[in-house]
Amino acid sequence: MSQSVVTIRLNGNPYQIGCGAGEEAHVSKLGEEVESIMQSLIASVGQIGEARLLAMVALILADRAAGNADE
Repeated sequence: MSQSVVTIRLNGNPYQIGCGAGEEAHVSKLGEEVESIMQSLIASVGQIGEARLLAMVALILADRAAGNADE
């Protein structure tokens, strides 16, 4: 299986993410979702540092996944 690289932008910073061939659009969409959550957080709490923002995004996504698992 060949490897592809997708560049996503989070809080204005580019991140190169490896993925399988054919998964590029899916990875890009996931990156857009993370960016959307991050921008909502920034609007609420301001620029509190990238690591803290990413930790908060991870917690939000984990909470959503836990909610879906309960259904």
